[in-house]
Amino acid sequence: MRCRSSFAFAVLLGTLATLACGGPTVPEDDTVCGLSFTDTGNVRVFVVGHAFTLDDAASLEHFDASFREDVVRIAPCLSATRPNLLLFPEDAGLLAWFTGRRAMLARGAGDTELAFNAMYSGWFRAADEYRRRFPGISAARSLTLALGDPAWRAMERTFGGIAKRYGVWVMTSANVPYVDARRDSDSVDLFRDVDADGDEPAYVATGPECFNAALLYAPDGTLAGRSDKVYLTETEEEDLDLSPASLERLGTFTLPFGKVGAAISRDAFYAPFLQRLEDVGTELVTQPEAWSGWTIEDSQGGWLPDTILSSGWSHTQKYRGFRYSAAPMLSGNLFDLVFDGQVWVTRKGTPDQEPRAFVGSRPLTGWVDVGPWTFADPAESDASLSLEARQARLREAGDALAPGSGDKREGKYARSVIAADLSLAGEGPGPKLTVTPAGEGLPSQEVAPVDVGAQTNPEGAYDAAGRLYVVFSDAREGRPQVYVATSDDDGRTFTPAHPVSPGPGRQLRPAIAAGPSGSVVVAWQEAREGEREVLWTAASTDGAVSFGTASRVEATSASQWEAALAWQPGTARVALAWTDFREGLAPKVRLARSEDGGRTWTASTRVDSGNTVTDRHEGSQLQPSVTWTAEGWAVAWIDYRERDWEVYAAVSAGEGFPAATQVSPPCEAETLASDPRLTSAPDGSAVLVWDDLRERRGHHDVRGARRVQGGWEPLPLVAGGADTGAFLSRFRPSAAWVHGEWRVVFQDLSPGKSGLGAARMSPVSSTAIVEAARLDDTGASPNQLTRPRVVARPDGSAGVVLFEDDREGFSRVRVTAPL
Repeated sequence: MRCRSSFAFAVLLGTLATLACGGPTVPEDDTVCGLSFTDTGNVRVFVVGHAFTLDDAASLEHFDASFREDVVRIAPCLSATRPNLLLFPEDAGLLAWFTGRRAMLARGAGDTELAFNAMYSGWFRAADEYRRRFPGISAARSLTLALGDPAWRAMERTFGGIAKRYGVWVMTSANVPYVDARRDSDSVDLFRDVDADGDEPAYVATGPECFNAALLYAPDGTLAGRSDKVYLTETEEEDLDLSPASLERLGTFTLPFGKVGAAISRDAFYAPFLQRLEDVGTELVTQPEAWSGWTIEDSQGGWLPDTILSSGWSHTQKYRGFRYSAAPMLSGNLFDLVFDGQVWVTRKGTPDQEPRAFVGSRPLTGWVDVGPWTFADPAESDASLSLEARQARLREAGDALAPGSGDKREGKYARSVIAADLSLAGEGPGPKLTVTPAGEGLPSQEVAPVDVGAQTNPEGAYDAAGRLYVVFSDAREGRPQVYVATSDDDGRTFTPAHPVSPGPGRQLRPAIAAGPSGSVVVAWQEAREGEREVLWTAASTDGAVSFGTASRVEATSASQWEAALAWQPGTARVALAWTDFREGLAPKVRLARSEDGGRTWTASTRVDSGNTVTDRHEGSQLQPSVTWTAEGWAVAWIDYRERDWEVYAAVSAGEGFPAATQVSPPCEAETLASDPRLTSAPDGSAVLVWDDLRERRGHHDVRGARRVQGGWEPLPLVAGGADTGAFLSRFRPSAAWVHGEWRVVFQDLSPGKSGLGAARMSPVSSTAIVEAARLDDTGASPNQLTRPRVVARPDGSAGVVLFEDDREGFSRVRVTAPL
């Protein structure tokens, strides 16, 4: 137990010891490479598991030396024939806050609360000036703004310096404001760290916000870009008072070797964030992590290495566009806080891969590499141990590392580095894959064969005469445009695909609805003339042979995403729902109606008038779906009002909507639902399906509900690994009424890759398990089948499934034989 009365004396001894040793010693680069990689691909990525102690914050020189120790192992492994990318963990800049003389008292504190109180005493002049400049900010925010100076100084010196010294790309993370580098005497006197060199600038915040940011440094050492964290933890919001970034501003880094996106910790678990990263073309998702312990008891239950599977490993499998994810990790004890974890690089899983695992976890395919933990898994020395016994021993080892353990191993976390040569395609194709059809499942064919350009996001609809319309985003001309193809024989043959309405921007995420014979309307996202992505629509009355002039649904300066369309049978009425950012940080689901088959639209209204939160992410509504029911228009979406993602829905009563209701079952632990899809039967009854992760298990199930007597009745669970013990996931379900029953299709990892699964779903009970069958016929072939959509005739007499497939190198839209 730390003796508080000796606090000042301990700090003084620590300071004298630092001065006596003459500063840190940076070891020379290793002369022999000790890392393994394939020596293929177009970029070499190094993923750093950085272990720290508070001694590393004694000075900026110590901080710099601690990270250079990681680089000495990397240097002899750098590629001379391809770019190199070095990934450092989340909060790499956190320790920079505690560097130097102003933080001397803070470094000797007994816990984080005392530490930050002591930190304020060292930086009160700068913090108080920020409170004067930005009235209304909290004391915590004023301190994080003040600490932007040492944080930026450390980032530029250490990570910009590493980038320049070795001619590499470097990504790191820090809690920093946007700043100006100022050299005037007033700024230097008030804001600059007293330990800075005489010619260094002061980093002065230009606004009242401070973000958890991923920072990218180019090979010349300059800052090439930043990406700010969107979804913050409670600690980041309540204790540090960091600022949440807007999902609307999310982008990707376009680098010479491909497109790289940063999903900082919690962002990497949330479907809206990941869907946007895929929409902007991300191929490699970096996941900087400062994970709060690896083997400690979790308050919500579960084994934490399994919990983190629902981020990088899971989204690499789920999203077509993500080829890889890579997670650098921070390890160490910061006063009473624990940071720990294993680094990794993921890829698409295929049945022929050798399974890998985190310590205490079941082996899975889908890894390029997994770095070691501080201690080996007990299974390496005793293969007979049960999973529970392995985890118990690992918890004991983790407890010895934790703050205050008193064990000789306390705080002695191991450093780790892994390397991988990755193949990012950029705008080009990946490798072609050999597919050998298996005996089970349905065969499929391409909807619109073409030799170049990716095809993504297929959607389909039948009109009343039985014509099938398929729309998708197609990049054959260099930038994605919405194309349409039609079939009069349930997908056996198609007309040549053609653009719906060529535009100057990238056309993404099309939606479609069809009504009377030959009547169809299409909506999509597109940014024109430097504007943000907004919705455009075009309608046809001649069976998609031609379309009228495309028009914007509604004039607004804010983004409009994720269009969803539905047609009221036997009428010219159409509904269009979308995600809208006009009200601020939290997007809302809005709906507009058309009485003329989608040629003109009414002014939109909010679907859920009861959700009035606009300035916090807790008010967010995304991923809408809409259908016509016997009661009126039904709209569903995922909602963040409880700081997890639940499925909500509302059904119209006349022109308006009553209060929305939660459809996903309540759960005390965190729920991460995504991709809700509504559909209706010929009699107007409705079903809603979605993929669902809860209780921090790491694996997704398919859930559903049926509209019954003004409410929602649960449908049987189509279980993934969490309830079957198989540790698989099922994603992105879609449902339709076909041949007198509900057919649910989904992306299914049970074949050892992303395949297609299907289930017949009826309202038996909320606990019944519906056995799923393989829908596709690709067997163990290494291609990935993603984002399926089941589409049925209005009378339910026939249906097909559309999906994305990468066997040709580029993603292609394919259609199954009729169901």
